[in-house]
Amino acid sequence: MRDMCNGARCIDNVHDKHLQLPFRDAHRRADSINTIYQLRWGKGDGRRELASAEASRPAIPFTPTPSAIAFPSSRDAGRALYCSGIFNIPSRSLRLAAHHNVRCRFELHGGETRRENISSIIVVGHKNPDNDAISAAVGYAYLKNELARRAGEEAVFEPVRLGPLPPETEWIMGERGIEQPRLIESVPEGAKVILVDHNEMLQSVDGLNTDDLVEVVDHHRLGGLTTAQPIRVNVKPVGSTAAIVAREFEIEGVELPESIAALLLGAMLTDTVIMKSPTTTDFDRDMIARTAKTLGVDPVEYGMDIFKCRSNPAELPIDKLVNADAKEFELKNGNKVYIGQFETVDLKAVLGREAEIREAIKTLVAEKGYQFVLFFATDILAEGSQFICEGDTQFVSDVFGVNLNDGESAWMPGVLSRKKQVAAPILAA
Repeated sequence: MRDMCNGARCIDNVHDKHLQLPFRDAHRRADSINTIYQLRWGKGDGRRELASAEASRPAIPFTPTPSAIAFPSSRDAGRALYCSGIFNIPSRSLRLAAHHNVRCRFELHGGETRRENISSIIVVGHKNPDNDAISAAVGYAYLKNELARRAGEEAVFEPVRLGPLPPETEWIMGERGIEQPRLIESVPEGAKVILVDHNEMLQSVDGLNTDDLVEVVDHHRLGGLTTAQPIRVNVKPVGSTAAIVAREFEIEGVELPESIAALLLGAMLTDTVIMKSPTTTDFDRDMIARTAKTLGVDPVEYGMDIFKCRSNPAELPIDKLVNADAKEFELKNGNKVYIGQFETVDLKAVLGREAEIREAIKTLVAEKGYQFVLFFATDILAEGSQFICEGDTQFVSDVFGVNLNDGESAWMPGVLSRKKQVAAPILAA
């Protein structure tokens, strides 16, 4: 059998709640199915087998797809959770290792695969992805794979991304053993597409043909998207796409794994600014409360931990500071504008770099031909935002009734949401 994990992991603390053993399937092709995976639980270098388990399931690259596996021996009757991405080994199995007084080694081996012509569908958020765009893609791909398996359909839903992971997303994924979505620049050949957390072509993956679009899950305004055939559209006026995805698990009767729940909860909290944003609805508060209860965490404390794990704004490269969460929009006159937001618990550190920020957004105006670039730093503690603008500053000044001309910036108390409080009035002007 082909070794797929490049080594073994030694377990010292057998009293851990569970072991999450990630692995990388060498088969990235969407048409590879029926891979046989085997988890061998051995003793020392001799690897005397205490227990083993096998599964033959469709190979869903990098997407957790659980299926319970029972160890065959009654003496070793633990259970492991099979995922193409993670073996999740509960405490019962670890206690068994302690009983046998062994330092366990876990190895993963994969068998040969049989190729089939099955559908490949990517699930993708917007360019310059934020936490919600990435998390919703991962969560929804997981759900769609489970639904496809339930229906006996030969389809693979793969979460992908259009930019670097936000620090908070990377932190949660690392803590929960979730494989990072593959980075792409354009639609892979022959792939169908599901859009999450956006629906405007300006913000979407390059090479997107609406004929290949099969579904949209979003919480933003409809941005003029047209398709030749009917597609499934799930757009709600709520605080995050992650909340919509979490609710879909409940509607479809699919169990939400803790790892995916933690990811989605983080996105619900960042997109609603820990439920302070005016976009927060009762739907959001309900989904946040239920998901937090499932995980046994306080949502406000969890949200603050997530915001604190973001990079220090004083040390971030200026292009990441300006572009980390920025979107293109088209005005009524046909001109394009660029609106970026940086949420922080340290506004002073951001404003200490105002001169750098201005030079960066001036360059964007000149190189991209934007009518203006508006950057605003949101202080989640003070609950407001500082506006910095270059280009047609008078346009933005008129919209918000402030002075952004001649290098002036403006504090906007209560402004937390780009979607509802910034982009909406600009696009309506």
